Amino acid sequence: MTSDEARERFSAAVEGELEGAERAAFEAALEADSALRSDYGAFVEGRRILAATGQGPAPDILADVQHALHVRSGGMFYRDRFSRMSPKHQTTVVVLAMLVLLGIVLLGAVLHARSTDAVDPRARDPQGTTRAR
Repeated sequence: MTSDEARERFSAAVEGELEGAERAAFEAALEADSALRSDYGAFVEGRRILAATGQGPAPDILADVQHALHVRSGGMFYRDRFSRMSPKHQTTVVVLAMLVLLGIVLLGAVLHARSTDAVDPRARDPQGTTRAR
């Protein structure tokens, strides 16, 4: 395994994804090249430092910004509560409205199918006309 190939596998090695011959070739490349070993040590240390920062999810500041714009604009922007909702909540409202609409359409289709009079083909009178059941 070349030094470049070993560098490409730094992440996999740290995460324990290298197995068998590939792991042995990686370790042999580290033993043979002191610069590669130094780079790998720096890579591992960098990942350790990043993991120690405990970086959490980014704060959701959309509602605060919208409120500030509403106040500064004298109520011109973001008047109603729906426009101040985060996109996640807006999506929920739209999906629920679509589900209600789908339910109404399905209910209408079922009621329409029940209300139509089915004609029994065996119920023909002698003149050949059909009559409803």
